[in-house]
Parts: sequence; C-alpha cells; structure tokens
Amino acid sequence: MTLLTYRDGRPVGVQAVTLQTTGVFEVGDFVVLSVADAPDQADPALGGDVMGGRS
Repeated sequence: MTLLTYRDGRPVGVQAVTLQTTGVFEVGDFVVLSVADAPDQADPALGGDVMGGRS
C-alpha cells in the first residue's frame, strides 16, 4: 500500500508500505512531493472539474 502524507489539506509526500504474510512490515523511503499552488480551475486534461472532482 502507499501512505500519503498531507499538510494543510494538500499531499506532500508518499511512502510505500508492504505487510508480509509473516506480519513483518517493509517500509520504503519517504518521497517528498513538489506541489504547485492550486490553480483557480482544475486542468481538464487531468480529469478534474472546477470543483476538484474526478470524472
């Protein structure tokens, strides 16, 4: 699975976590996301709408 870390309502990082059938967790490196300021309207090319939903 992937953990998403949020700050002020925006995603700022991701980290892979795997749970083995033996109960052992394997945790990947934390990767910082570079998030630009939110535009006034979502980019239709990304599948979003003005309200931020997904089609």
